[in-house]
Amino acid sequence: MIHFETVTGPEVTRTAWMLHGILGSGRNWRGFARMLRRRDPSWAYVLPDLRNHGETGPLPGTADLQACADDLAALPSPDRVIGHSFGGKVALQWAATVGTAEDVWVLDSIPVSVQSGDSDVIQVLAALRHLAMPAADRADVRVALLDAGLSQMLVDWLLTSLKRGEDGWRWVYDLDAIDTMMASYFLADFGAWLERAHDGPEVHIVRAMRSDRWTPDVLDRMHLGPRATLHELADAGHWLHVDNPNGLAELLVP
Repeated sequence: MIHFETVTGPEVTRTAWMLHGILGSGRNWRGFARMLRRRDPSWAYVLPDLRNHGETGPLPGTADLQACADDLAALPSPDRVIGHSFGGKVALQWAATVGTAEDVWVLDSIPVSVQSGDSDVIQVLAALRHLAMPAADRADVRVALLDAGLSQMLVDWLLTSLKRGEDGWRWVYDLDAIDTMMASYFLADFGAWLERAHDGPEVHIVRAMRSDRWTPDVLDRMHLGPRATLHELADAGHWLHVDNPNGLAELLVP
């Protein structure tokens, strides 16, 4: 069973899942979930660690979008699913094949297939693979990642996925499984499903306007049907809940 935490309170009548991106964890979204609850205390937010991430760690089976979607069956049934980046396509996979919700929010995640070379995750994974693990000291990992050209903010975020064992510091995830997950993400194409769906959840796709993922080719291939809406969030890059949390919150909980 996957690990999750819940941001909740006594007034709750509705539940939303909040799905993190690749190399992240549910706690990355804890602060934003609390912000949303201050706007509307009737919502509870369930923050899972997807397979091969956080406290869940590696699980048996194929590390792909469908496996991640199937894992979510163990969670409290949602009224809403929110997914960022990799988690956005997990949300779409779940909605298309597994469960139901009133609406699905896809945050700066391209719903059509993309080329792997378009993602900066590839460069991050290359930097992680060059590290000798386990590491004797967490500080050594920090220095090595900074020397590889990663930003201070990115390195601080990555270090939250280090766990100390008897033999030293290791990543909580298996990098080979991460490669499989990313391949599944790049290949998955929900364009036809979004175009033809006339029932099921309302789908809201949020484009961060400073994100480099929305190429002209992507926009040309993305045809949305009557139950899908594209929102544009100004003043935000890929980490839209950090860059413009108020603007994103206004979309999710007006």
